Amino acid sequence: LRRSQVLALTWGDIDFSNATIKVDKNLLSAKNHVFTEGKEHQKRTIEMSDRLSEALLNLKNYRRSIGVNVCANDFICLTESHGVLEPTYFDKLFRKFVKSCPDIPSDLRFHDLRWGYIRSQVLNNIDPMTIADNVGHKSCVFTMDYYYRYRNKTA
Repeated sequence: LRRSQVLALTWGDIDFSNATIKVDKNLLSAKNHVFTEGKEHQKRTIEMSDRLSEALLNLKNYRRSIGVNVCANDFICLTESHGVLEPTYFDKLFRKFVKSCPDIPSDLRFHDLRWGYIRSQVLNNIDPMTIADNVGHKSCVFTMDYYYRYRNKTA
């Protein structure tokens, strides 16, 4: 997911029974709660791992226990004071997390996680159309051109 898509997720986007996440919007600014609908090709449903599903369920239960709303329209990513998380603050928190982990390169950006996922799919010979669908690319042409070219340069 892109950072803007992660920040726009609400509890209504999570389907625990099917272990899926609906991706259909982006958060551009938390200050004014500015959202955009995702581009048509970015709207998708993705599968959650058991670990992610368990972590989200634990977060939901914890928030309920401390009196924070977890209704369908409530955001998953919140500040410490339970406000909407601003994209620049998300970046700051991610950098702080990266610096706290000695095994993670200190210059890792959040978008690098997405890039690494796509590259691992390419290296594992996953069908380019499947990769493009999973990450919201309009077509597999971009995926093949950009990521396959990179694979061939580094192989």
